[in-house]
Amino acid sequence: MHLTNLTTTKMKRIFYIIIWLLGFLSSTSCTQCHQPYALLVQANSVMEEYPDSALHILESIEPQQLGTQTDQAYYALLLTQARDKNYIVQTDDSLIRIAIQYYDSIGDIPMQAKAHYYKGCIYRDANLCGKAVQEYLTAIPLAKKAGNPKLQGLVYNHAGYLYYLQDLLEQADSIYQLTEQLAIQQNDTSLWAEALSFQGKINIERGISYYPKAEEKLLKAFEMTSAPSYKRVQAGITAALSSLYNSMEFDKKAIQYAQLNIS
Repeated sequence: MHLTNLTTTKMKRIFYIIIWLLGFLSSTSCTQCHQPYALLVQANSVMEEYPDSALHILESIEPQQLGTQTDQAYYALLLTQARDKNYIVQTDDSLIRIAIQYYDSIGDIPMQAKAHYYKGCIYRDANLCGKAVQEYLTAIPLAKKAGNPKLQGLVYNHAGYLYYLQDLLEQADSIYQLTEQLAIQQNDTSLWAEALSFQGKINIERGISYYPKAEEKLLKAFEMTSAPSYKRVQAGITAALSSLYNSMEFDKKAIQYAQLNIS
């Protein structure tokens, strides 16, 4: 009797194991079919907070696994975005062009806005300022139509920087004022501080009569970025304050902010 029960128990276990294995193999097969798209979705979900993880996920995907144009375009956009967010210099636009051609062809406005923005970032890295500005100016109305003020702010910020590099101070200042407004609306401290910082730098370039205005903008940006998470932004602000106070011949303040910048 005991032996019979033992045999029955073993048979039940074997039966359950077989059922589990069949289910596992079925689910694995299904996962493999949809794995590339699932990885793309996963990469997108962590892009903002963990761009390094997003890049790692995307680099694990073999491009030949992407069977549809939709997946290929999404992959091209996400990989370009992840590289940019990880401060990897990109000068080849062949990848992002895949995304732009697809999203332009189907009229997907939110994705068009992102694709043109990141194409602008590639041209920025390649020091092709004219082409970069052109892409940013293409992305701005698309971002507006898409109702994406955060992206608008990023585009304005980058376009303003390129105008600043080319000594087009009036255009740069106008764009940074728009950036500031969008940053306030989105409660984006980092973007707001960057907009204020560059307005300050522009006023330094304008000359002595603009120094008080430059100081006001830069000190406000400095106060906003006291938290450790804003160290990268504050580094640029302290450098600008040191330069300003040096020009104003306030030596002690110039040294103070230079030391903060170094630290």
